[in-house]
Amino acid sequence: MSRIGVITALSTTLTLAGCQPAQPDGAGDPAPTPAEDVTQPLPALSAPAWFICDAINQPVVLIAEQPVGDQVRIRRIDKTAPDRVTAQAYELGAEEGAAGSVFRSLTLDGAEAGHIRRLSVGVLADPNSATTPPVTSVRLADQELECRWLANTRLMAVTGHRTVLITDEAGSGLVFRSFNFADADTAQPVRPDGGQRSSTPSLELRGGEVMGTGAADSYLFPRGRFTYVINAARDGTGTVEIRRGAEVEGTDPILALELGAGR
Repeated sequence: MSRIGVITALSTTLTLAGCQPAQPDGAGDPAPTPAEDVTQPLPALSAPAWFICDAINQPVVLIAEQPVGDQVRIRRIDKTAPDRVTAQAYELGAEEGAAGSVFRSLTLDGAEAGHIRRLSVGVLADPNSATTPPVTSVRLADQELECRWLANTRLMAVTGHRTVLITDEAGSGLVFRSFNFADADTAQPVRPDGGQRSSTPSLELRGGEVMGTGAADSYLFPRGRFTYVINAARDGTGTVEIRRGAEVEGTDPILALELGAGR
């Protein structure tokens, strides 16, 4: 087991569907209750996502599956009704650079349907910090979705209740952030340096550990009497758990997983 450290702080509490909030210092945390709906109606991906656009300006998550040739299938989750998912296949156009960004068109039945915009890594202070595709926005029809993206991302995961990010920063270490769907309306924009964009998390935990098996990693973040565990397999499957000792108090299955380079 390797000890890993910290990143920045934002705030508040994770609730696994039906879990009770913890006290701020963690010492008097009540036991979270298990997830009321552990088996989600949304089918999980059978491979890591190409990218995840967790919109910070709309209550929407887009999950782009790995392209097959020039076709990409994009799933759309409404955070206000996450048991409903739609999916649409688009044709990918050629990449076109403009003003530090790279655009890739999306067409549907031969008609323009939108585009994917990502940062050109050349504009980043450290190009190697783009461990996941630096997708900053996706336009579908007349809706422009601004995507959450942070440098040095280890993983981004989507469950039926939240988006989870684990990032790693030189000199600071590892941090876990949860963005609960129920908090999407009240989250405030956060703009770190270098083209990054996010919002205030429902929970941020520092001082984690990672255990790897080759086929999967488990990230452990202690909080008082509890440990938040993110299990992430190379095949794109996993879970978000709350444990008290060896007991699992709550489980949230991962529906889609985006892995950082080298994970």
